[in-house]
Amino acid sequence: METRLALIDVMTKKRVDAECDVIAQGAENDDARHFYVLEKGKCAIRVRRRDPVDGKPVMSDPERTLRSYASGDSFGELALLYGAPRAATIRATTDCELWALDRSHYMAIKRRFQERLSARKRELVDSVELFRALSPEHKATIADALKCEVFDEGDVVITEGETGDRFYVVSSGEFNYISLVWAIGVLTACFVQLLQAKFPCMWAARTPRRLTSHTGNSPSSAPARASGKRRSSTTMFAARASR
Repeated sequence: METRLALIDVMTKKRVDAECDVIAQGAENDDARHFYVLEKGKCAIRVRRRDPVDGKPVMSDPERTLRSYASGDSFGELALLYGAPRAATIRATTDCELWALDRSHYMAIKRRFQERLSARKRELVDSVELFRALSPEHKATIADALKCEVFDEGDVVITEGETGDRFYVVSSGEFNYISLVWAIGVLTACFVQLLQAKFPCMWAARTPRRLTSHTGNSPSSAPARASGKRRSSTTMFAARASR
C-alpha cells in the first residue's frame, strides 16, 4: 500500500484532445517512458504491420483498430518496465484526461521499496533462533529466497499430512496451530463430560491442554503434522525448498 501511494503521488495529469495520439507505435526513448491511466474519455488501439527486419511499423500500411480503452483502463506498461518501443498507437477518440507515471520515478520508487524489503527480510532471518549459528552469507542467501505471502483471517497455512516444502517466518499478525491428535482429545473430553453428566459415578472429565498461539516476528514452530489456522490478518515470508 505504501508503494502504491508513493506511485500515485508522482503521477501527473494530462489532457489529450480527440483524434490526437497519446502514444505512437514504434516511439522510443523520451517518447516511450510513460505509463498511463485513463480517467475520462475513450481511446482506440491502432497498429500497423511491423517490418520483419527492424521491427518498426510499416507506415505505408493502413492501421487496424484492435480494441478500445475506457475510463479506468491503463496502458504503456512495456515502456515503463523495460523501456521498450511502443507496440501500438493509442489514439483518443474523445477528449481524454489521463494520469501519467514517468519511468524514472517508477524505477526510483521500485529501487527504494526493494532496499527496504531486503532489509526487512534480513531482520526476519536474524530473529529466527534456528538460524543463529549460520554465517552472514548463509543468512543473506535465505533472506534472498524469502517470498512474501499474505493470508486472510481464517485461511489455512499448513494442512496436517501434506508434504512440507516451505518454511514460514511470521512478519506480522497471529496464527494458531492444532494437531489432529489434540482435536481428537478435545472431542473425547467433550464426550466424556456428556457421559459424566449422565453417569457421574462412572466417568471423570479431563481438561484438555490449551491451544498454542504464535505472534509477531516469531518463526512458525508448529510441527510438520500441524495444521495452521489464522486468527487475524497475517503477513508471512516463505522459503520454498529447492527440488
